[in-house]
Amino acid sequence: MLPAKKEIPGNTEKKPDPPGVSQQPSTVSVGSELPPPTSVRPKSTLNLGSILKPKEKLAVAGITPLDEPQPVRPLTDEQLRKAWADYADSRKNQVAEFHLLSRQVDIKGSVVTVALANSVEEPLLQAILPDLLAHLRSRLSNSTIKVESILQKEETKKIAYTNKEKFDLLAEKNPLLKELKDRLWLDPDF
Repeated sequence: MLPAKKEIPGNTEKKPDPPGVSQQPSTVSVGSELPPPTSVRPKSTLNLGSILKPKEKLAVAGITPLDEPQPVRPLTDEQLRKAWADYADSRKNQVAEFHLLSRQVDIKGSVVTVALANSVEEPLLQAILPDLLAHLRSRLSNSTIKVESILQKEETKKIAYTNKEKFDLLAEKNPLLKELKDRLWLDPDF
């Protein structure tokens, strides 16, 4: 007969590990191959093999070479203004862009000039410029269209705050007020 097991305080029996958990330390041997790291980021390196491909293969893949000249249709002011207005209507949900595109434009040949009210509108125009040019060029079948911007200063009206400034502003309109002030020894500050 075998002697009975004695329980020693503090000694517990080893319970089996839950599935998927291992008590052995993980080791990596120096000679073993690690799996390649997985990344969702696309490669940003250049494929040197694609440089030597002839242009015919690029055309088959759906890429057209830039060397082919596109046919250019002559422009009319009416066509260009209609295409511009159509693009502005498509941007109605962006208030600032719609306001910028709704301004009067000058057209000279294939150059469209937009007058900007302040320097804040310049980055806004530059942001929408690629889409705008693509729309105009495809709609009018003319790749020579260019959009330029000029900063147009608006005249600010001088506002009179003090009594002296108000009197001077009125005296500019009617010089006899200055003569009346001098004859009666009046002081406009009081």
